[in-house]
Amino acid sequence: MQLDFEVLTQLCGRRAMSSGMVTIVTTRWSPALIREGCAKESELIRDLWSGMGGAGPRLPVERVADQGAVKQLLEDKFLPRLLDGDSSQTLNIQYEIVSLRRAPDETDAGCCFNAAAPKSEERRPPKSSSSANSKQTRGHTASKAAKLDPQDPVLQHACSSDIVIPLMGQTKAGKSSFINALLGYHRVEVGEEMTSCTKNIIAVAVVSQDIPQRYQELRKALGNQRIVLLDTPGFDDTDFGDDEVLIRIAKWLETSYRKEMLVGGVLYLHDITKDGWTGTSKSNLSLFTKICGEDAMNQVILLTTKWRNIPHTQEGGAVGRSDELKVHWAKLIKRGAVVRHLQPPNTELRLAGEAVNDPWDLIEQIVVGMEARKLALLLQQELVEDNRFLGESQAGRELYSLLQDRLKRVKAGQKEREAQDGVTTSLEKRQNEIDAIKQQISHLKPAMRKRLIRWVNNPFAR
Repeated sequence: MQLDFEVLTQLCGRRAMSSGMVTIVTTRWSPALIREGCAKESELIRDLWSGMGGAGPRLPVERVADQGAVKQLLEDKFLPRLLDGDSSQTLNIQYEIVSLRRAPDETDAGCCFNAAAPKSEERRPPKSSSSANSKQTRGHTASKAAKLDPQDPVLQHACSSDIVIPLMGQTKAGKSSFINALLGYHRVEVGEEMTSCTKNIIAVAVVSQDIPQRYQELRKALGNQRIVLLDTPGFDDTDFGDDEVLIRIAKWLETSYRKEMLVGGVLYLHDITKDGWTGTSKSNLSLFTKICGEDAMNQVILLTTKWRNIPHTQEGGAVGRSDELKVHWAKLIKRGAVVRHLQPPNTELRLAGEAVNDPWDLIEQIVVGMEARKLALLLQQELVEDNRFLGESQAGRELYSLLQDRLKRVKAGQKEREAQDGVTTSLEKRQNEIDAIKQQISHLKPAMRKRLIRWVNNPFAR
């Protein structure tokens, strides 16, 4: 039932919800059930209707007993409004489909439904009972899935005036939550478990109508343009290899670049609750740097998240971690990247001018401050302008190097295990891991057919 009201809210839009255009009608009232009905109605208002985009408590509620009463309500309340022909009667979904030319799946209501709808295919158990075999073929299966994915509706309606803002970072850094907090409703699925939730590249289009009224400068700067928020999986994804994650990111960025979509800036998110600087943190940041390139760093915001999950007694430790992060981010900061902290409780960060209370502040900073020239990420330039294969790009080479290092470590561990007795299962697991890494490495190498086609078109290409 909660999903029904969330979809209704996005279908109607804030304007319709607050203008009295929407009325909640409770049916089947009778004198014998008045006490029970009032209790149930109060429960619905408290638990469901009050969550309708913040407009629940202001919505009028009507009680009717039968169909005749519903008809009378329509004639008395809604028919006069329709005869007035007031433009305020336009629903949000009508505006999106007609004025913004959005596909139904791209509308606010469509995205809200798709994000919450159960994914039966994902819940099916694998055909093979062997988890080792599943891991060994994961990269190959994921590559096929990527090719079979339907065309992104945001890319289908791409304009050269679109402003793309990619959100990158490790798994569970809060990228999907950032988008949901920005828009004020559950638009992108957020995982509560340890596994990653964002499987594919998710592009969310935002127009000036979606921006809160208090951000007039942002609304003015945006005009009729769209902001495209790009939710990306982390390179430590629990379902896909790093090769597949890079392939998906590269494919979307390349397509958007060919469609002349602008990159306004990039947000790199880091979960402040995580202790220490791990190898995964280092590899994620390294790949991120190679994707963006040094010249794009002045359009990068390094954002720490999840400050609200820090207990009051541990705030000092979190501040210490933020200082440690600046050491690891030093090269990026030197090239122009800025550090921001989303909703931190500590005054030290607020006095440093790095605190951000509302995600819209960051979007405003990017859009209002973006340069007139088109910003291209290094990976986009390499794939399109330089006609390089992904494995030849800086990001591809970096991932290749990381995978080779990982392969050496696993092989070394395998040799140590071989000297021990009774570890057949462990050896088999390590061999499967070796095979999976080799497969990821092979995905970064272009097929001979593609190499031949490029050579025929340009014999002097790399």
